[in-house]
Amino acid sequence: MAWGCIQRVAAALVMVAVSAGGCGTGAAGGWWRPKQRDESQRLAAAFQAAQTGKSSLTSEMVDWLDDDNIAVRYYAIQALSRQTGTDMGYHYAAPVESRRAAADRWRAYVQAAGTDATSK
Repeated sequence: MAWGCIQRVAAALVMVAVSAGGCGTGAAGGWWRPKQRDESQRLAAAFQAAQTGKSSLTSEMVDWLDDDNIAVRYYAIQALSRQTGTDMGYHYAAPVESRRAAADRWRAYVQAAGTDATSK
């Protein structure tokens, strides 16, 4: 499958999640909350961060590299790569062992860099 096609499919999944109402605001202050458990909210947050290149969700975004949803993983690595200029060998569709090893590298990076881990 071509890279552009994968991006279009992932974007379509985001649109389905948004249209399903998973990204509306609520009493808790909206969908941009890092600890949300709802898959559509994680997906929307990762998508927005990947599109804008801005996120204060560094450690949460790294946790999303282990998400069961391939689209969440895709947008999480896009956002992190855009913000830092590296992917640290992570590929969202790689076997789970490979993804975990790369996610561990990201965790070490974030821990070493502190709260400004995504500043270029």
